[in-house]
Parts: sequence; structure tokens; C-alpha cells
Amino acid sequence: MFDNCVRFEIPTHSKDWYKFRTIGIEEYPGGIGGSETGKILGLDEYRPVLAEVFHHKVGSEQINKFDNLPMCMGRILEPTVMHFWQCYNGDNEEMIDTYEQWKKTKDDSLLVRRAKNVDCYLVNPKFPWLFTSLDFAIDKGQPNLITGEILEEECPLEIKTISPMAAKRWDDGIPPKYAVQVNQQMIVTETNYAEIAVLVGSNDFKVYKFERDEELCERILQETKDFWFGKVLPGRKHLKYRDAALSKNKMDIYEKFEGKIQHLEPEPDTTKAWQNYLNEKHKVEREFVEGSKFDLRNAKKYKSVDSVIKALEKRKQMYKNYLLDSIVENKVEELDLLKHGKVTYTGTKSKRLNISIKKPDKKHVEVEVSKIKDYLYDEE
Repeated sequence: MFDNCVRFEIPTHSKDWYKFRTIGIEEYPGGIGGSETGKILGLDEYRPVLAEVFHHKVGSEQINKFDNLPMCMGRILEPTVMHFWQCYNGDNEEMIDTYEQWKKTKDDSLLVRRAKNVDCYLVNPKFPWLFTSLDFAIDKGQPNLITGEILEEECPLEIKTISPMAAKRWDDGIPPKYAVQVNQQMIVTETNYAEIAVLVGSNDFKVYKFERDEELCERILQETKDFWFGKVLPGRKHLKYRDAALSKNKMDIYEKFEGKIQHLEPEPDTTKAWQNYLNEKHKVEREFVEGSKFDLRNAKKYKSVDSVIKALEKRKQMYKNYLLDSIVENKVEELDLLKHGKVTYTGTKSKRLNISIKKPDKKHVEVEVSKIKDYLYDEE
């Protein structure tokens, strides 16, 4: 299975497991995993942020050993979701019938498709700065659900368990970070097809099919390579000199290499996760320090954008009031928007306006946002 890869069998959440994923182990100096790749490409808004990933890989910050109920339940449910996938033929009701029969008889001839567990990390010597951990591998001989052709090689199968609330983020398509994750898996395994099986709460099951996106794969290879060789490895070198200086109490040299590490740290982005990370890092040592012209300009940009947002919020409220007025005037709970969607105004304790129409194209939104000036002050 995936003979082009080196296998590392490491117990989950063991000491070596954390080291493998961060600073590396004796047999492997570490690399970038599939779930981290989306962060490097700027497509993941959750913790850890890219700065944390950088420091974890360098070794300048320790990874927090954490777990929670959703993560734990996800691991527990993985085999069950995989069994659903093995019984899936495109119809959920037929899948349930097949699953119940298979569960009673353990007759594998009832299974529609086959997959096997991949209990290890995979590293391809062609791309040593990348590693992947597959949930399962689709057996060769199974159908490609996009083309209908028979797979001549084993392929990645990713398992996800998500809440109904989280599923709303999938309404406009699979979140980009997951498309990046499976394409990274296809890079490492040198395959051209992958699937994600998703259990939504306890009432829906979906299968997403992927063929290798060569343009995305090229971007993954380039940006992860730049991050690893341009930031992580130089950061490790600086860390070595920094710690050596600290051991000799040479604080001027220590500060020099600490500064070099901080200079390599990725820049903040617009997410709440970055704000939370920076809040955690903030330790007050003195009451104030004089800011720079760069700080002043960023403060003005912040106030400019904040003023524009408040103006847009007023405009948003105006359109909401127009819709409410139409609902009240017609004495209805729902407006049919000329077959393009609907507006509803319902609720038991408190009524809520819900507008169900297709969102504008993201590219169009980006174009319009780019026209808005983020500096509304006169130059001084």
C-alpha cells in the first residue's frame, strides 16, 4: 500500500506523535501535514494560526496537548462512518438497509465498496517536507464515482463528523481547506482521486468526490516548500544559536537571534483566531511605549474601515426594514422571491428574518471591497 512512501507507525498522542508533527524525530526531521497546508495557503481561519504552526515546527513554542469531546467522538465514529461509506451507493436509505444487513451478518459480499485502515504517517521522498496521515485508503478495483472508471490504485479516503451548524458552511461547497487537505494527500501518495465521507450530526451522510487539481497541487508544493525552507529551517538555526547564547547568559546575542526568529514569524491575518493568539501572547511589562508612524497609519486605517462598516450596517438595516415592511403590509410569513429564493419572518418567542437566496459571487465581492478606501484621513 503506497509503496512510494515511507511509513512511520507512531501511537496517537504519544510523545513521539507530538514530536513527529512539530520538531521531528530522529528518523524524520518533521514536515507539514495535510491539515496545516490550508493555513499556509491562507484558507483556514481556526487555531492554531500560522504563527503557532511556525513556532511549533521551529520548536520556539510547545504545542498544546489538548483534546475535546467533538474530537474524541470524531475518532470513535470514524470506523462507523467508514462502514457507512462501504455501504453507500448514492442513496442514504439503501445505504442504511445494506449497513443493517451487513452489521447482522458480517457478510462482506453485501458491501458496495471497500476501504482499509491506514494507521501510520506517510512521507514521500520526492516531497520530504510534506507528510500525511490518511484515515482510510480506498481499495483499488473500486469505482471512481466521478468518471465511473475502475480505480487502478489505492486512493485517500478522509472521514469527517460535523455538527448541523458547521454543515451550513458547506452549503456553498466544501470548505477550501478540506480540498487542500485531500489534494495534499494525493501529492504525497501520488494518486489522482480521493473522497471525503461526512456524517452531519446524526441525520445526514454525504460523500464528496475529488480528482486531482494540478493547479492547486502546484500551489501547495510551492507555498509549503517556501514556508518550510524559507521560514522553518532558518528559524531552527536561529533557535539553536539563541538557546546556546542563553545557556552562556549572553543576553545581547540571545536577543539578536530571538529577533531573527520573530522576524520570520508569519504576518497576522484578518481572523478572530489571530486576535485570540495575540491576546494570549500579550504580557504587559511597562505601561506604554511610543508608537511608530506605521502604528499611527494602521490605527487610522482601522478607524476608516470601522466607519465604513458602520455606514454599511445602516444601509443593511434599511434593506431589512424594506423587506419587513413588505411582509407586514402583505400580512404573510414568507415572500417568494420570483423563484430565486424566499424571505421568511417566523419564530415562537421572537421572530427572525431569514433571507434564503444565493450569495453573490465571492470574486465580485472582492472586487467591490477592493474599491473601498481603507484610509479616509487627509495626509499630514
